[in-house]
Amino acid sequence: MGLSIRFYLFAEDGLLAISQRVMMGLIRGQDAMPQYAGTKQKVADVILENEGKKPLRIETVQGSFLTFDDKGKVHKDLVASGFPALETGMALEEALKQPQTKIVDLTPKLNREKWERENRWTLSKDDLDAIADDIWRRKEASQPRIERAQGIAPKLLRSPTRPRRRSERSGRA
Repeated sequence: MGLSIRFYLFAEDGLLAISQRVMMGLIRGQDAMPQYAGTKQKVADVILENEGKKPLRIETVQGSFLTFDDKGKVHKDLVASGFPALETGMALEEALKQPQTKIVDLTPKLNREKWERENRWTLSKDDLDAIADDIWRRKEASQPRIERAQGIAPKLLRSPTRPRRRSERSGRA
């Protein structure tokens, strides 16, 4: 059994699936979604337990926000919010390790809660049902499938991280 992750964008025009390629391009700053330029959009990260390629169960679902700049990129915002996430998480962890005293410093907990409010959101039952319907393809034939969100970076013929095979290097098929 393995794990996989899927991404969903809750846009005004409906729920959209975001491919791994587009999401990784957004994270790395190599792709953009100009249709969302200057907006803050809700996204759900869904971790699935799989057997082969078949999803068995939803392990976790986490709602977060993507803030798109004026060109439809999110990389700078992700980097900017990543540091406070790390700082508040580490400060809270360190505070919890301290021995109990009569005076309790609530600053780390309050800072972490503030970061969570600004960067996370809770999915409703309807949101979760829509995701489950897509994962297990429970939609009726009359209802349209969830569309894929589109980035502007071209699809690559091969992964930039995978080394080329000997037959690819020599030009043989």
